Amino acid sequence: MKRTISQGLTAIILYIFIRPVLSGILCAAIECTEMTGNVISCAVALLLMLVKIKEKNDQTEYAICKGRYHGMRKYIMPVLILPLLNVPYFFIDESNAGGTVLYSVFLGIYVGIMEELIFRAFIFRLFELKNGEQNAVIWSSVAFGLMHILNLGSVPVYFTVLQLFYAGAIGLVFGVIRAKTGSILIPVVIHSMIDAVAFITDGYDLILDTVSAVILFIFGGVYYISYLREKTESTAT
Repeated sequence: MKRTISQGLTAIILYIFIRPVLSGILCAAIECTEMTGNVISCAVALLLMLVKIKEKNDQTEYAICKGRYHGMRKYIMPVLILPLLNVPYFFIDESNAGGTVLYSVFLGIYVGIMEELIFRAFIFRLFELKNGEQNAVIWSSVAFGLMHILNLGSVPVYFTVLQLFYAGAIGLVFGVIRAKTGSILIPVVIHSMIDAVAFITDGYDLILDTVSAVILFIFGGVYYISYLREKTESTAT
Protein backbone atom coordinates (compact mmCIF):
# COMPACT_ATOMS: atom_id res chain seq x y z
CA MET A 1 0.00 0.00 0.00
CA LYS A 2 2.87 2.38 0.77
CA ARG A 3 4.21 1.89 -2.76
CA THR A 4 0.78 2.65 -4.22
CA ILE A 5 0.59 5.87 -2.20
CA SER A 6 4.09 6.80 -3.34
CA GLN A 7 3.25 6.17 -6.99
CA GLY A 8 0.04 8.16 -6.73
CA LEU A 9 1.68 11.13 -5.02
CA THR A 10 4.45 11.14 -7.62
CA ALA A 11 1.89 11.30 -10.44
CA ILE A 12 -0.12 14.06 -8.71
CA ILE A 13 2.96 16.18 -7.99
CA LEU A 14 4.20 15.78 -11.56
CA TYR A 15 0.79 16.61 -13.01
CA ILE A 16 -0.35 19.49 -10.83
CA PHE A 17 2.90 21.14 -9.71
CA ILE A 18 6.10 20.16 -11.51
CA ARG A 19 4.77 20.20 -15.08
CA PRO A 20 3.36 23.77 -14.94
CA VAL A 21 6.48 25.06 -13.13
CA LEU A 22 8.75 23.41 -15.69
CA SER A 23 6.77 24.96 -18.52
CA GLY A 24 7.16 28.42 -16.96
CA ILE A 25 10.88 27.92 -16.46
CA LEU A 26 11.34 26.81 -20.07
CA CYS A 27 9.41 29.80 -21.39
CA ALA A 28 11.55 32.17 -19.32
CA ALA A 29 14.90 30.44 -19.91
CA ILE A 30 14.79 29.81 -23.64
CA GLU A 31 12.10 32.37 -24.48
CA CYS A 32 9.88 29.77 -26.15
CA THR A 33 6.16 30.11 -26.71
CA GLU A 34 3.70 28.84 -24.11
CA MET A 35 2.70 26.07 -26.51
CA THR A 36 6.28 24.88 -26.87
CA GLY A 37 6.85 25.05 -23.12
CA ASN A 38 3.71 23.00 -22.53
CA VAL A 39 4.65 20.34 -25.08
CA ILE A 40 8.17 19.91 -23.67
CA SER A 41 7.04 19.88 -20.03
CA CYS A 42 4.22 17.41 -20.75
CA ALA A 43 6.63 15.11 -22.57
CA VAL A 44 9.09 15.26 -19.66
CA ALA A 45 6.33 14.54 -17.11
CA LEU A 46 5.11 11.56 -19.12
CA LEU A 47 8.62 10.19 -19.51
CA LEU A 48 9.31 10.49 -15.77
CA MET A 49 6.01 8.77 -14.97
CA LEU A 50 6.66 5.94 -17.40
CA VAL A 51 10.10 5.41 -15.88
CA LYS A 52 8.47 5.29 -12.44
CA ILE A 53 6.13 2.44 -13.50
CA LYS A 54 8.52 0.55 -15.78
CA GLU A 55 8.46 -2.57 -13.59
CA LYS A 56 6.23 -5.37 -14.92
CA ASN A 57 4.77 -5.98 -11.45
CA ASP A 58 3.70 -2.33 -11.20
CA GLN A 59 2.04 -2.44 -14.60
CA THR A 60 0.07 -5.55 -13.62
CA GLU A 61 -0.94 -4.24 -10.20
CA TYR A 62 -2.13 -0.89 -11.52
CA ALA A 63 -3.97 -2.35 -14.54
CA ILE A 64 -1.52 -0.84 -17.04
CA CYS A 65 -1.97 -3.83 -19.34
CA LYS A 66 -4.05 -5.21 -22.20
CA GLY A 67 -6.81 -6.49 -19.94
CA ARG A 68 -9.63 -8.94 -20.66
CA TYR A 69 -12.38 -8.04 -23.12
CA HIS A 70 -14.35 -11.23 -23.76
CA GLY A 71 -18.00 -10.46 -23.07
CA MET A 72 -17.22 -6.81 -22.33
CA ARG A 73 -18.81 -5.34 -25.47
CA LYS A 74 -21.77 -3.89 -23.57
CA TYR A 75 -19.37 -1.90 -21.39
CA ILE A 76 -17.00 -0.80 -24.15
CA MET A 77 -19.15 0.03 -27.18
CA PRO A 78 -21.42 2.68 -25.55
CA VAL A 79 -18.48 4.81 -24.32
CA LEU A 80 -17.36 5.35 -27.91
CA ILE A 81 -20.07 7.99 -28.24
CA LEU A 82 -18.85 10.06 -25.27
CA PRO A 83 -16.25 12.08 -27.26
CA LEU A 84 -19.08 13.07 -29.62
CA LEU A 85 -20.71 15.09 -26.83
CA ASN A 86 -18.12 17.82 -27.44
CA VAL A 87 -18.61 17.94 -31.22
CA PRO A 88 -21.56 20.44 -31.15
CA TYR A 89 -19.20 23.09 -29.74
CA PHE A 90 -17.61 23.25 -33.19
CA PHE A 91 -20.81 24.88 -34.46
CA ILE A 92 -21.47 27.34 -31.65
CA ASP A 93 -18.74 29.94 -31.97
CA GLU A 94 -15.77 29.49 -34.26
CA SER A 95 -13.87 32.10 -32.26
CA ASN A 96 -13.75 29.57 -29.43
CA ALA A 97 -11.39 27.31 -31.37
CA GLY A 98 -8.44 26.59 -29.12
CA GLY A 99 -4.92 25.79 -30.25
CA THR A 100 -3.89 23.85 -33.31
CA VAL A 101 -5.43 20.43 -33.81
CA LEU A 102 -2.15 18.57 -33.28
CA TYR A 103 -1.42 20.53 -30.11
CA SER A 104 -4.92 19.88 -28.78
CA VAL A 105 -4.64 16.16 -29.56
CA PHE A 106 -1.26 16.04 -27.81
CA LEU A 107 -2.69 17.73 -24.70
CA GLY A 108 -5.69 15.39 -24.77
CA ILE A 109 -3.41 12.34 -24.83
CA TYR A 110 -1.25 13.76 -22.05
CA VAL A 111 -4.21 14.55 -19.79
CA GLY A 112 -5.88 11.23 -20.59
CA ILE A 113 -2.80 9.22 -19.65
CA MET A 114 -1.88 11.18 -16.52
CA GLU A 115 -5.39 11.44 -15.07
CA GLU A 116 -6.15 7.78 -15.68
CA LEU A 117 -2.88 6.82 -14.04
CA ILE A 118 -3.73 8.98 -11.04
CA PHE A 119 -7.37 7.99 -10.62
CA ARG A 120 -7.98 4.60 -12.28
CA ALA A 121 -4.53 3.13 -11.66
CA PHE A 122 -3.21 4.46 -8.33
CA ILE A 123 -6.20 5.87 -6.42
CA PHE A 124 -8.45 3.02 -7.59
CA ARG A 125 -5.86 0.47 -6.46
CA LEU A 126 -5.42 2.21 -3.10
CA PHE A 127 -9.14 2.04 -2.30
CA GLU A 128 -9.31 -1.49 -3.69
CA LEU A 129 -6.62 -2.63 -1.26
CA LYS A 130 -8.35 -0.95 1.69
CA ASN A 131 -12.05 -1.35 0.96
CA GLY A 132 -12.52 -3.65 -2.03
CA GLU A 133 -13.27 -3.17 -5.72
CA GLN A 134 -16.79 -1.79 -5.37
CA ASN A 135 -15.66 1.04 -3.09
CA ALA A 136 -12.69 1.67 -5.36
CA VAL A 137 -15.06 2.35 -8.25
CA ILE A 138 -17.03 4.86 -6.16
CA TRP A 139 -14.26 6.72 -4.35
CA SER A 140 -11.89 6.98 -7.31
CA SER A 141 -14.83 8.57 -9.18
CA VAL A 142 -15.53 11.00 -6.33
CA ALA A 143 -11.85 11.98 -6.25
CA PHE A 144 -11.85 12.47 -10.01
CA GLY A 145 -14.87 14.74 -9.81
CA LEU A 146 -13.47 16.80 -6.93
CA MET A 147 -10.18 17.29 -8.75
CA HIS A 148 -11.97 19.53 -11.23
CA ILE A 149 -12.49 22.15 -8.53
CA LEU A 150 -8.96 23.21 -9.53
CA ASN A 151 -10.58 24.74 -12.63
CA LEU A 152 -12.18 27.48 -10.52
CA GLY A 153 -10.83 30.80 -11.71
CA SER A 154 -10.08 29.63 -15.23
CA VAL A 155 -13.59 28.33 -15.90
CA PRO A 156 -16.91 30.06 -15.04
CA VAL A 157 -18.30 28.90 -11.68
CA TYR A 158 -21.44 27.24 -13.08
CA PHE A 159 -19.42 25.19 -15.57
CA THR A 160 -16.91 24.24 -12.87
CA VAL A 161 -19.77 22.93 -10.70
CA LEU A 162 -21.09 20.96 -13.68
CA GLN A 163 -17.60 19.55 -14.22
CA LEU A 164 -17.45 18.32 -10.63
CA PHE A 165 -20.58 16.24 -11.18
CA TYR A 166 -20.18 15.03 -14.74
CA ALA A 167 -16.50 14.22 -14.21
CA GLY A 168 -17.61 12.08 -11.28
CA ALA A 169 -20.14 10.38 -13.57
CA ILE A 170 -17.48 9.73 -16.20
CA GLY A 171 -15.30 8.44 -13.39
CA LEU A 172 -17.98 5.86 -12.56
CA VAL A 173 -18.03 4.70 -16.17
CA PHE A 174 -14.25 4.47 -16.37
CA GLY A 175 -14.06 2.84 -12.94
CA VAL A 176 -16.52 0.14 -13.95
CA ILE A 177 -14.61 -0.52 -17.18
CA ARG A 178 -11.35 -0.69 -15.24
CA ALA A 179 -12.91 -3.17 -12.79
CA LYS A 180 -14.51 -5.34 -15.48
CA THR A 181 -11.57 -5.45 -17.91
CA GLY A 182 -8.72 -5.25 -15.42
CA SER A 183 -7.13 -2.51 -17.53
CA ILE A 184 -7.05 1.28 -17.81
CA LEU A 185 -6.48 1.07 -21.58
CA ILE A 186 -10.06 1.85 -22.67
CA PRO A 187 -10.45 4.69 -20.12
CA VAL A 188 -7.16 6.22 -21.33
CA VAL A 189 -8.24 6.10 -24.99
CA ILE A 190 -11.76 7.49 -24.42
CA HIS A 191 -10.54 10.08 -21.91
CA SER A 192 -7.90 11.29 -24.38
CA MET A 193 -10.47 11.54 -27.17
CA ILE A 194 -12.91 13.50 -24.99
CA ASP A 195 -10.25 15.99 -23.88
CA ALA A 196 -8.70 16.34 -27.34
CA VAL A 197 -12.05 17.41 -28.81
CA ALA A 198 -12.64 19.68 -25.80
CA PHE A 199 -9.26 21.37 -26.27
CA ILE A 200 -9.92 21.90 -29.98
CA THR A 201 -13.33 23.49 -29.43
CA ASP A 202 -12.42 25.20 -26.12
CA GLY A 203 -15.91 26.54 -25.55
CA TYR A 204 -18.71 26.67 -22.97
CA ASP A 205 -22.43 26.75 -23.54
CA LEU A 206 -25.08 26.72 -20.83
CA ILE A 207 -27.51 24.44 -22.65
CA LEU A 208 -24.98 22.05 -24.17
CA ASP A 209 -23.01 21.68 -20.96
CA THR A 210 -26.16 21.01 -18.95
CA VAL A 211 -27.46 18.45 -21.48
CA SER A 212 -24.05 16.75 -21.56
CA ALA A 213 -24.03 16.58 -17.76
CA VAL A 214 -27.47 14.91 -17.72
CA ILE A 215 -26.39 12.38 -20.36
CA LEU A 216 -23.23 11.59 -18.40
CA PHE A 217 -25.21 11.18 -15.15
CA ILE A 218 -27.36 8.62 -16.95
CA PHE A 219 -24.28 6.85 -18.33
CA GLY A 220 -22.65 6.71 -14.93
CA GLY A 221 -25.81 5.44 -13.22
CA VAL A 222 -26.51 2.76 -15.84
CA TYR A 223 -22.92 1.52 -15.80
CA TYR A 224 -22.73 1.33 -12.03
CA ILE A 225 -26.13 -0.36 -11.63
CA SER A 226 -25.19 -2.91 -14.30
CA TYR A 227 -21.89 -3.50 -12.54
CA LEU A 228 -23.60 -3.97 -9.16
CA ARG A 229 -26.16 -6.36 -10.65
CA GLU A 230 -23.43 -8.54 -12.12
CA LYS A 231 -21.51 -8.46 -8.85
CA THR A 232 -24.61 -9.55 -6.94
CA GLU A 233 -25.40 -12.34 -9.43
CA SER A 234 -21.81 -13.64 -9.37
CA THR A 235 -21.83 -13.64 -5.55
CA ALA A 236 -25.15 -15.47 -5.45
CA THR A 237 -23.87 -18.22 -7.71
